Amino acid sequence: MKRLSISLLGSMQVRLDDQEVTAFRSVKNRALLAYLSVEAHHPHDRSVLAGMFWPDHPETAARLNLRQALFALRKLLNVDGTEYIQVDSGTVRFNARADVWIDVVALTDLLAVCERHPHADRADCPICVMHLAEAVACYRGDFLSEMFVGDSFAVEEWILLKREWLRHQVLDALDDLTTFYLRQAAYDQAYRYAWRQIELDPLNENAHRQVMLAQALAGHRSAALSQYEHCRQVLAQDLGVEPAIETVLLAESIRTGDLKPSGVTGEARENTDFSSPNRHNLPVVQTPLIGRQLELDHLRQWLLAPDERLIVLVGEGGVGKSRLALAAARMVVQHFRDGVWFVPLVGIGTDARVVETDTLRELLATTIAGSIGLTLHGKTDPCTQLLNYLSGREILIWLDNFEHLLPATELLWAIVQSAPRVTILVTSRERLHFQSERILQLTGLPVPAADALDSDTFDSVKLFVARACRVWPAFTLNEANLAAIVQICRLLEGLPLGIELAASWVEQFTPMEIAAAIATNVDMLATTFQDFPERHRSVRATFIYSWRLLSPGEQTTLAQLAVFQGTWSREAALRVTQASLADLVALVHKSLVQVVAPGRYTLHTLVRHLAAEQVAAMPTIERVARDRHCSYYSELLAAHETHLRGDHQSTALTTLDAERPNIQVAWEWAIQTARRDDLAQAARSLHLFYKYRNYFQEGKELFARALDSSHQWPDTSAWQNLRGRLLVCMGDFALHLGQYAEADRLLEQSLTLLHDVPDGTRETALDIAHAMAYLGLVKERQGDYTAAKIMYQASLDRYRLLNDRSGMTTALRSIASVAEGLAQYAEAEGLLHESLALSQEIGNRRESALTLNLLGIVTEMQQRYTEACHYYRQSLQLFSEIGERWGMHLPLGNLGDVAFTLGNYQDAKSYYCAALKLLLTSWAVPYMLIQIYRVAAVLAAEDRAEQAVELLQLPLHHPALDQAFRERAEALNASLTAMLPPDRLAAAKVRGRGRTLVQVVNAIADLMPSFAHQETY
Repeated sequence: MKRLSISLLGSMQVRLDDQEVTAFRSVKNRALLAYLSVEAHHPHDRSVLAGMFWPDHPETAARLNLRQALFALRKLLNVDGTEYIQVDSGTVRFNARADVWIDVVALTDLLAVCERHPHADRADCPICVMHLAEAVACYRGDFLSEMFVGDSFAVEEWILLKREWLRHQVLDALDDLTTFYLRQAAYDQAYRYAWRQIELDPLNENAHRQVMLAQALAGHRSAALSQYEHCRQVLAQDLGVEPAIETVLLAESIRTGDLKPSGVTGEARENTDFSSPNRHNLPVVQTPLIGRQLELDHLRQWLLAPDERLIVLVGEGGVGKSRLALAAARMVVQHFRDGVWFVPLVGIGTDARVVETDTLRELLATTIAGSIGLTLHGKTDPCTQLLNYLSGREILIWLDNFEHLLPATELLWAIVQSAPRVTILVTSRERLHFQSERILQLTGLPVPAADALDSDTFDSVKLFVARACRVWPAFTLNEANLAAIVQICRLLEGLPLGIELAASWVEQFTPMEIAAAIATNVDMLATTFQDFPERHRSVRATFIYSWRLLSPGEQTTLAQLAVFQGTWSREAALRVTQASLADLVALVHKSLVQVVAPGRYTLHTLVRHLAAEQVAAMPTIERVARDRHCSYYSELLAAHETHLRGDHQSTALTTLDAERPNIQVAWEWAIQTARRDDLAQAARSLHLFYKYRNYFQEGKELFARALDSSHQWPDTSAWQNLRGRLLVCMGDFALHLGQYAEADRLLEQSLTLLHDVPDGTRETALDIAHAMAYLGLVKERQGDYTAAKIMYQASLDRYRLLNDRSGMTTALRSIASVAEGLAQYAEAEGLLHESLALSQEIGNRRESALTLNLLGIVTEMQQRYTEACHYYRQSLQLFSEIGERWGMHLPLGNLGDVAFTLGNYQDAKSYYCAALKLLLTSWAVPYMLIQIYRVAAVLAAEDRAEQAVELLQLPLHHPALDQAFRERAEALNASLTAMLPPDRLAAAKVRGRGRTLVQVVNAIADLMPSFAHQETY
């Protein structure tokens, strides 16, 4: 379903996903859509709407105009079958339950949340402030600013009243936001919101005072006084009045330096002395904070909570801990009577591992004392002097970069215990390990999906653009560079330092060039900017700083973890590294290993890359780690083979989905190092996993790489057996890709090889049975039912000898398929019921779904349509329950056949298009060709002969089409040839033969809006 977005604040814009909708027939149609979407809380009487929009027309003509307008709007918006405008005989209503975003509704909903939220003053409530900021961000301009409906007074009145009401609401919200940030001493943000008020209402004197106050308190006294002069001139020119006394007094206090603001909205602000010069020593903000609003709100609340005394902001190097802490500290300056003090710890006690703990603690106490203005005297212990000084003070101490001073944390606990009004904020790459610490784990900024339509709204993209503009003011975000910037952010997983370093290159390289360089060379992420800390001038320097803080054992563990890809389980990590759980947890606490779910971990891409460099310098350790990694995942695959064929199939597929990146890496290592046992025990499960998840092409390529290496293998029976197994699996993948000649060659080759294996084991016999079953399907697809039945029966006999019940169910179903093709329906039904009972007994629901689908075909061929649909729906339900959406195309297509036979062409098209949509995920060509033929048959039945001929050309001339359907396609083509004039027939065939599979699918999407529906079933 596509998302409809309607923007009414400013000029009206309507979009369906990424496509702008512009083909409105008139301004009145646009106004009608705006009215219905905003007033969607109740249905509208059609007579009332007609009279409102066409007041000068007779009622009959007005209702006709309304009907035509509604028809045009519904046709324009109904691209995927969604009814955005619902119409019946008497009423019209906008479907607010559809996937719709309307800026006016978003704005009013956010304001309503604030109204419902319990608070004394929303300008003091961080939660409300967050919602208010989102609300005003929706306000691009006045409501329908460019719309004029001159012949409808009622519509114009509605627009004007709504416009003024929304403007008033936004001005109130901006006033509260300004007040909030003034109270937090966040003067840049206060200035921005105050100035926005003036842009909307230049005569808003209170907003002028807020701008003056924000500038003055930020130290820009001249600018504040200039703002006063501007305010005075505007009031005199437009209203002929002088500024109010409050404004005059504020200007005077700014001029004399005696600023004691009585408030920003006329109310007294108690306990606030903004002019005090010694309340903090916080660094100057060099760049604005982008994103992190939720984390900032959490930090502020915790810093002001009396029971939160020790707050630790934890994250990997370069994630933005210090920048976020600075923003939070600035917000709470006025709430700590004795100030907010920044204590930088870089370089303090760098060799903490070799310094005695007492000495380190004294060094920390001395550093804190120096930062907060405490002069230490005599020989008294510095820790004691510091504790005595802090015991009666209300103060916030921010300890930045604490990770290398962890042995001295006892001092922090002593401060918390002896100084009840002191709050400590710590930024560190590692936790302090106190039960009472409040931890905020910081990760990368949110990154958009590769194909996200709103990529430019993500904070990671905004950060790149903002930093790029600082380096090169001419830089702009546009359609040409957005995809590359998204790729950069995704490669860096939203790491702010990495994004800033990447953006520093925009003056010399395009974003596309930067993205390509990062993918191959992490040293691209470096800068020579002098205002970057030394440890942050490159991603490598940041990592090395963390690496040196690790113990030798932790370094070895982290290096070995670099062999993993994606995410991995705790069990896998401990098996591969042979480390203890404590070692793994230590790396998590040091922000080098990330927890993605209970018991599952990952490494940031950059950490993995740099850790891989470290393990490459330890070749013996790396080889052992990769061998263990390979063995672990080979064993994991082998352990799930039974589950993949039985009643735990869905769970097994989900488990292997999560491990897929590591499975691929393990398979490649086994090929590279000729680990026969690992390849042999993994092959069958890997084949089933890729087959059941419909990764046919990827699976074929993986097995092909193994076979390509087989010429280097020893010529022994064990290696010969493995090669035969790989050929069987590759042959099955080729079969599902419609590459029948190749599948036949591979499977015949596997049988020859496996039959020649001396002293063949049970495993060899199973491989032979599988090869026969797959070869039978190749023959059946090519229409050779006799050869197919021989192969199927041979495989069944082998499965029975081996007591492989899963194989028996498949073979029984396959023989029944041949019987169905030969119209031997009674025999087919008997075999299918036997297969179904067996698959249900062993719990193989996938086999049950396939068998039920074939039972539906057999009963459909006997014109028992109700019974056939019952089987198809059972099959569909089972495929849905096990999560195999791809398999659902089988019963969906067959339900379409029943609908087609009964003359329900619209239902048939819906089923066929839903099946084709599912097949696009795996690009399974043989099955896609069948659906294309079916769609062509419906078009022919609807007298759309030329379009049917065009679609038929691809399946008719493609070797992957099933023989039974090829015969049907040829018969249909012959009937259409007799219907069309020769010139039109020839032209249709030329157009059809010139199309690729992609073009044919796109043509069906153009012909049938129902193609967009996947859920018609």
